[in-house]
Formats: sequence, structure tokens, C-alpha cells
Amino acid sequence: MMTALEFAESVREPITHFEELAHLERAAIGQDPEGADALAIAAAARARTEELLACRPVDVAPPSRGWRTWLFGRREPVAEPSPLEQWNDEVDIAIAAAEQAMRAWQARVDPDWLDAVTDDKNAGMRVLVERGLLTDNIAQRWGYDPVGALLVIAATSHD
Repeated sequence: MMTALEFAESVREPITHFEELAHLERAAIGQDPEGADALAIAAAARARTEELLACRPVDVAPPSRGWRTWLFGRREPVAEPSPLEQWNDEVDIAIAAAEQAMRAWQARVDPDWLDAVTDDKNAGMRVLVERGLLTDNIAQRWGYDPVGALLVIAATSHD
């Protein structure tokens, strides 16, 4: 198994999605038993995200007639949230649950181990920035979070 630094050195294409960045964290964790729960949390979050994506309601299109009325909001107020709004609420709940589970994992693992794997991830990010495969903005934003944050973001992204 390779380290995050070794993984970053093997990357040949620019990083364009959080899933690709999450590979840095997976590589940093490697086969270490300390990281097994983080990987399980990410897998459960991905499964829940896929469940939600499978039942995502279709957004309501504006009516074909009276579009100006619809556009300027001159409709009667909606008494309850639309199916899409309810779905978005479920997504927010799933993301919050995954983030909370990951923070709990980060709090219970050996802090020295967590610092070491986070340093490995950050070193990999620096290599990607130096090679022009990752923007400095992304590295600055996500480089200081402990390992686990990118796993959750990648698992719950639904773009």
C-alpha cells in the first residue's frame, strides 16, 4: 500500500473532484486498523447518498403559461415543502450525520496517528500543487482538516 505522498507522485491528471482528493486520505490511512472506522463511515455515507440519489424527485418546472407570474413569485404560498425541498432536507441530514460520525472517529483515534496521516495527506496535496495538478485554493481550504473530512465530502457529493 502506498502513502498519500506516493499516491500524489503517481497522479498524472489534474484533480477535478473530491473523490480524487479522497484517494489521498485513503492512501494515508492505508491498511492501518486505526483508519478502518473512517473508511466504514465513508462507505456508509456513500451508500446513503446513492440511496437518496436513486429517489431524487424531479424539480418542478415553471408552468408553460403565466411564466411571468411564476417568475416574479406571484403564486399562492406553498403550505408545505415540495418533494425536492424535502429531499434536500434528507440530504442535509445525511451529510450532517456523516460529518458527526467522522468527528467522533477523529476524537477517539490516537491523536499522534491522526496527526501523522494528516501530515502525509498534506504532503501529498503540496506535491499536487507543486506539479500543477491541484489549485492552491483547494489545498489551502482542505489541507488543514484532519484526515476524514475529504472522505465525507467525496462520499456525500451528489453532483
